[in-house]
Amino acid sequence: MPIAREVVFLAATIAFVIALVLVVNVAVLVLFRLQQRVSHLENLVSQREDDPSKPLAQPEVIVVTLTKIERRVINRLEENGGTLTQDELRRATGLSKSTLSVTLKGLERKSLVSRKEAGRTKTVKLERKVPR
Repeated sequence: MPIAREVVFLAATIAFVIALVLVVNVAVLVLFRLQQRVSHLENLVSQREDDPSKPLAQPEVIVVTLTKIERRVINRLEENGGTLTQDELRRATGLSKSTLSVTLKGLERKSLVSRKEAGRTKTVKLERKVPR
């Protein structure tokens, strides 16, 4: 049973109209997003013109991936006010000296903690909080 030409033409026309509507919707969404970005940049520029000595405000974005051990160390530091000696931290986390030392070196590279030596004791300080 052959399909009538009119039915094929109608189906093709409907598909074309649907595709056209989708393309127009995507274009409108892209233009709306661009308009938002431009208005945001205009606000930043106007803030800069009000006070030229003030740098442009840019949100600080920090993306940090932590291992389970690093997360445990960060949690213990947060629980204890952000500062512990390395030995207290070792006891609080239950880690060996070498594991803790390697973990702290990694956290120092990520600028999350710092260590200061006071004689034979090292004090570990949490430099910035890491969202969970």
